This record gives sequence, C-alpha cells and structure tokens, in this order.
Amino acid sequence: MTVDVVSAEQGGAGAHLEKMGAVARVASGLSHDVADLLDEAASAIHLALISEQPSTQLAEAAATLQRAGLIARQLEALGRSGPAHVAPCRLADVLEEVLPLLRRLAGSAIDVQLLEIDRAAWVEAGSGQLEQVLFHLTVNARDAMPGGGIIGIRVRQRTLEAPHAHRYGILAPGSWCILDVSDTGVGMGEEVLSRLFEPFFTTKSPGLGSGLGLATVYGVARQLGGQVTVSSAPQEGATVGLWLPATEPTSPPEAERPATDDAVLVVDDDDWVRSVTVRALKRAGYGVLEAGSADEALDLLRDVAGGCIRAVLTDIAMPGMTGGELASRIRAAHPTVRMVFMTGRGAAAAAEVAGPADGVLLKPFSRAELLAAIQAA
Repeated sequence: MTVDVVSAEQGGAGAHLEKMGAVARVASGLSHDVADLLDEAASAIHLALISEQPSTQLAEAAATLQRAGLIARQLEALGRSGPAHVAPCRLADVLEEVLPLLRRLAGSAIDVQLLEIDRAAWVEAGSGQLEQVLFHLTVNARDAMPGGGIIGIRVRQRTLEAPHAHRYGILAPGSWCILDVSDTGVGMGEEVLSRLFEPFFTTKSPGLGSGLGLATVYGVARQLGGQVTVSSAPQEGATVGLWLPATEPTSPPEAERPATDDAVLVVDDDDWVRSVTVRALKRAGYGVLEAGSADEALDLLRDVAGGCIRAVLTDIAMPGMTGGELASRIRAAHPTVRMVFMTGRGAAAAAEVAGPADGVLLKPFSRAELLAAIQAA
C-alpha cells in the first residue's frame, strides 16, 4: 500500500487554488440561488416517495438533483472570499445527522459502515463544511466501486509529538481529530495521486464527475487550518483523511441533548424524510429535535420539559402509536405545544384520523410550505 500525504505547501497547490478561486467566484452568485431551488425540488421528490412505490424515473431524477446540488455547493464554497462561520462541533454529531443521506447517496450495493467513532473529537468548523466533505468523499468512494463494496468511516483523535510531525507534511505537533473515509474500490496510482486535488481533474466518464469534489475537500481543510491525507494503491482501495485541529467542547461531554428553547420536534419513522425535514428547518434557523417514533418523541418531551418545544411536526401514519395518538398524549401533558401533521391523505382525512391540528402539511410539500406551516402554528 502506498501512501501519498498531500500538504498545503505541495508544489503548485497555491497556483491551482488561485485558478479555482477565479473560476468559482464567477459562478458563486448564481450557485446560491440554484442550490436553494435544487434543495426544494429534491425535498419534494423524496417526500413524494412516501406515498407510493417510487418509479425508476423518480429515483433517477432524485439522484441527478443530488449531483447537481453538490456541484452548485462546490462552486459556492470554492468562491467564498472569506472564512465561513465556525464554532466548536463534535464530528460524531455531524456524521450521525447526515448518515441516512450518505447511505442513500451510496446506493443499495454499497454498505456504509461506522468502523470507529470517537465521540470526544471536537473541532472548530461549520457543520455545513463538514457535511460537504462527507458528501464528496462518499460520492468519490461510491464511484470507485461500480460493482458495490464497503465504505468505512472513522472518527478518531491523534496526538503528534514533535519528533513525528514531519511525517505529515505541515501537520504541526499537537492534538488532531481525523475523519477517515475508506473504500474497497479500484484504488489510485501515483499519477492520479499527484493530481488528486487539481480543480476539474477527474478520472470519471464525461457527465459523471465535475472534478471539484476533492478540490472542495482540500479547500475546506485549508480554511479550517487542517490537511488531507490519502492512502491508496491500484486495486487496493483508498482512504482519505480530513485532519483538523482538536478543540475543547462547548459543554461537558455528557451534555448530549441540544438546546431546545423554542425548538421544533420532528417525528417520522422514515429516516430519509425526517432528515430532509430537519435539515430544512435547521437551515431556516430553528432549533430542532428529532424522533423516529411516537414513543421516542414522548421520551424527548419528558426529558426536555415540553415547554421548551414550540411545535411538534409529526407524520400521521407510523408503526405502533400513530401521529394522532401521539398528538392526544402531547395535548394532555403539554397544552401549549402546537401540533402540525404531515400526511399524504388530504387535510380532511388528517382531521378525521388525528383530530384538530394547528397546521397540516400535505405531502409532497415544498420547503416554503414547511416553513410557512411552522411559522403559522
């Protein structure tokens, strides 16, 4: 197995990044609006998949929109003239939030495995930056395994002592957090490794790769004071590692529960739908809790003393306790909490099944409809 550790000072990297910035700045203004539209369209398509068996055409459309959205985000991120907003965040939390999306992105022929997760690994970063890194590395790993395989993800920490720091280029001695994404794919030779972070460089067929994914990962690492390592050889798979300086947590490690002041609780047994909805609300600035079942939702409400929850957004048709039964329990214990139902059956049917509501969202719904329903509740 050969190892190619790419440092920020590698010859030619500065010139490449300057070219990348010039191209990206031209596209950055348009890409922000395009990304919002693609997000809304993708959310509608994925939510539409709930009520009926998805056709091949719908599945292909969703995958295409995901790829287009990634390209738009790459251009926007690469064109940023200043640093993004960063704050202490736990790598494991970001990973767990997007894991359902990563598995859907990888496809049914690929097993996404969490091999090692250090929950004490905290870094200074924007969660959106880390999500981008995970999306791009997942897509790269997937495309390296056309016949299927395994994607392994690790979150770990390592302390570099002064005598060993030189082995990782410009990685300084100290404490580092590492996010590794590995695959069992075709691997890479020295020629590919030497050009891996060049903007628009790709080994994929036309139309299947923009050549910006790993350049974006490299750019995020530089913005955050970190680095990227690559370990690969032909037919031996690859491991890409994002190294970021470790930081102190914002609260004691045992404080697992997020802040819930004026929060929205999203309840849906479909991991994908719940994740899309949670992400839309978070992007709009809401504090969000999520539950995969009515029982889990009731446990959360007990733990956070329901008065901190502004609204509960729940699917009606769930295994076990339905959304209607959940609403009755919540109304009895927390009468000030607003109830908003999600359903594909129509408003009248929702009222008949679940009782009075402070809002009803008919599937598929857009991001704008989602936010309007929560604001009106």
